[in-house]
Amino acid sequence: MTYLNSNTSCSQAPIVTKTDIHSLNDEAVIQGKFILGSGYIVSRPVYAYYEQISGGYMLKTAQAVNSIIYMDQEIEPYVVVSEWKCAPTSYIFHIPNNSVVHQYNLDSNL
Repeated sequence: MTYLNSNTSCSQAPIVTKTDIHSLNDEAVIQGKFILGSGYIVSRPVYAYYEQISGGYMLKTAQAVNSIIYMDQEIEPYVVVSEWKCAPTSYIFHIPNNSVVHQYNLDSNL
């Protein structure tokens, strides 16, 4: 298996988990489904996603610098998390094709 953080000085393999990620509808904000969001925490870019836990949903975040996103044809979205003892945790997201939407907001107050 290929890992995002292939640290040659790390002698132990990571703990790897595959988890389905879920979309939540929010009709008040936009039409459609939210699978993977992005934003900043303490000026560091992160991705935000929902994981189902004990019948509910928990909002999780992943450092963007330690993440990669693949768009796959006709799949249910999931994330592979690799927890390393000697390197940052890495995240590999698999989301359906056409899930990435480029949205630009321009403030034209001159």
